[in-house]
Amino acid sequence: MEYGLTVDIISDRNDFLASESLWDRLVEASGLSHPFMSHAWIETWWESFGGNNELRIFVVKDKGEWIGIAPMMVRKATMYGVRVRRLEALYNPHTTRYDFPIRERHDHVIRSLWKAFSNPEAPWDAVVLQQFPSASPVLDVMEALARESGWKTGRWPGSSAPFLELDCDFTGLLSRLKRKERHNLRRCYNNLASVGEISLEIVSDRSQVAEAMKDGLRIESLGWKGTAGSAMASDGSVRQFYTNLAERAAQLGWLKLAFLRVGRKRVAFVYMLDVGGVLYAMKVGYDPDYRSYSPGQTLMMLVLKRACEEGRREFDFQGEKERWKLVWTRDSRLNPWLFMFRDRLRSRLLHHAKFSLLPAIRRMPSITDGIPVADLTCGVLDPTK
Repeated sequence: MEYGLTVDIISDRNDFLASESLWDRLVEASGLSHPFMSHAWIETWWESFGGNNELRIFVVKDKGEWIGIAPMMVRKATMYGVRVRRLEALYNPHTTRYDFPIRERHDHVIRSLWKAFSNPEAPWDAVVLQQFPSASPVLDVMEALARESGWKTGRWPGSSAPFLELDCDFTGLLSRLKRKERHNLRRCYNNLASVGEISLEIVSDRSQVAEAMKDGLRIESLGWKGTAGSAMASDGSVRQFYTNLAERAAQLGWLKLAFLRVGRKRVAFVYMLDVGGVLYAMKVGYDPDYRSYSPGQTLMMLVLKRACEEGRREFDFQGEKERWKLVWTRDSRLNPWLFMFRDRLRSRLLHHAKFSLLPAIRRMPSITDGIPVADLTCGVLDPTK
């Protein structure tokens, strides 16, 4: 391998499990402050969602020392009716952010990874890097190397995740909101307080997690998510992921399950990870019987007040921009996807379909007018395929 670096590939789950201490030391040394590349997160994701995919973890070493990790998998996918094999990040809708932990020699590490990714004997047709921060150096360097190698590349916008800076007291935070929004928060709080005493409950102790998660799952499934089948409790793998993650996060001191209580009843819930001075909101839900009181926003107000008091520097709402999040912030971070296709006929056709044909179709009003939004995310018009 060039630059005096070597690349090993971990494809066995037991070998991955045995790497925990090396893995987490490297993640810490890389400066990635979020929890989504930790061994606990990757382990929990793979055991819940790995399925029939093939694990491929690329470990870059300098004289035997770990200096970079690229956790990937080989997945069989269908793109525009064509079956392909893709080397891609451990991604599904529960993967909120991704990156490659790299301790040093960043450009050389990425070049070494690209050489392994682009191995002509490897059985994949494309490489896909999902949910990387737009500021990640991996995207620019990897894309340039792919183009130099004759691969076809393209980027697709991922989620634009809202976040709120908390470097102030709660009074200062409220002053950033529009007067109408402050009024609505006070009104909803006072109306709810007329029903019963309002309190914030935080569960973080591992001995209480199992019971609290059951109640959180119940609350989240009461609303539209339960009806739509998108609640955590609606899918066994999703339930397993968030339940096991809660147990591991509690052990690591990361977990905060926040409940809004009215009297003795829990009426709203937010599942958070508290890592590196940032609160990450993973899941939220509320009892629809209390919808007219906006219990979710009252819970968020109390959570943010406590976060300011405890000196947290940021609240990361995760996911997409939604109206309730935009009450609190207009700031967001884009997490684009990078597609890289081998210079082969079938791969070139797929690249053309995704980055030339599909955008042209989407620009044609006569094609998309009147089609329900849900239909535009399926089949040939699915932007994630």
